[in-house]
Amino acid sequence: CVKGHIICSPCRTKLKERCPSCFSFIGNTRSRIMERLVEAVFFPCRNAKHGCTEKLFHGKELVDHEKECDGFVCYCPVPFCDYAGFDKNLYYHFTVCHKANYCSGFRTGQYVDVDVPVNMKETMLILQEYNHGPLVILQAFKGPDGLYVTANLLAAPCASRGWKFGYDLTCWRGNVEFTDTINEMNRIQRLSFETPGVKSMFIPYPFLDESLVVKMEIRISRIKMRRKKITKKKMRSNNILYHICCSRSLS
Repeated sequence: CVKGHIICSPCRTKLKERCPSCFSFIGNTRSRIMERLVEAVFFPCRNAKHGCTEKLFHGKELVDHEKECDGFVCYCPVPFCDYAGFDKNLYYHFTVCHKANYCSGFRTGQYVDVDVPVNMKETMLILQEYNHGPLVILQAFKGPDGLYVTANLLAAPCASRGWKFGYDLTCWRGNVEFTDTINEMNRIQRLSFETPGVKSMFIPYPFLDESLVVKMEIRISRIKMRRKKITKKKMRSNNILYHICCSRSLS
């Protein structure tokens, strides 16, 4: 205000542009001293409650970090649970709070038997690798002509850590067998009940069991991602180009 009292923008609107100290009118006068003070103070990331330990100066640096950091936050798939956090923290939370009621364990490279109900519009089954490992969400959706089944990895898309997960999904009835192999699962940050368009197995209704339960097997595999190697030929061409650029700059 005109007497130097400072108030933030949200409070200014609530107080109808009147200073709470002297009741004088609050205009649009900038306080450069406060701006410099704010720029000199470290602020925690808004995802600190989810486990982020970064503290940055207020401004573009903090805004850019928070946008990137949001891409690492995952949400608990259990209904009515509001927990959110980085994937490792989420896996531990799920093990401690929900595993006994909502989950089956798996080991990579081994088959796991799963029963998928057919009489529900959508079905969700949660599989967790042993020892607080990653969560795999197996979902089934009823379509007009059959059942769509898909599996997704609950993990941040940008946090691969050099590994990817794939799966083999098999179901059978008598001599008829359906098999679906996915080399790399989709990574999702939160559960979605939208019918999948790609990376899903389609089972027509005539094939489904009369007991309204589909017997399936899933084998989840962990695959190490290969780093791109630079060949000697490419390295030589880069060195030649570097020497040419240097010689030109010297001349």
